[in-house]
Amino acid sequence: MSFFNSHVVVSLISLTFALSGATASHTKAAATPLTKEDQAKDSHYMAVQMTAAADKVEKFLSDEVAKRLNDPSSVDGSTKECLIVCEEVYGSAVDALKKGMKSVAAGDFYTANIAVSAFLTDIDTCDDCFSDAAAPEFLRRFDSWAKGVGDDVLERIAKYST
Repeated sequence: MSFFNSHVVVSLISLTFALSGATASHTKAAATPLTKEDQAKDSHYMAVQMTAAADKVEKFLSDEVAKRLNDPSSVDGSTKECLIVCEEVYGSAVDALKKGMKSVAAGDFYTANIAVSAFLTDIDTCDDCFSDAAAPEFLRRFDSWAKGVGDDVLERIAKYST
């Protein structure tokens, strides 16, 4: 139980830093006036990226994580425990992206900012589980990609958050 409590604290700290970074990015971006056309282009880009990311996370869950969880010989006990955590938080990450997509479509960039920050926090939570041991290479590569997509989308959202 303390494992999950410490991860909740780490997740909240990560979310705080993500939101404060987004606020700083927004302050810099506010210097350049953005047009409705800019917003439409960015919104389309973000929707495409978040849709593709949600699909890729779901595929990764079913193809990679579930495969390893279903084959006890492929992972040791601590790795299996962390993969179970990752399975849970990746599911939450997909939900966060879907909420972010709806928020961007509605022009609610404040809520989209929170949703994409939650996505990044979920990815970090999976990483944090492996703090005692190195995460498997397949997971490190995936998490790196997911963080890159999340950071890119969050940077664009921050231009329109108020």
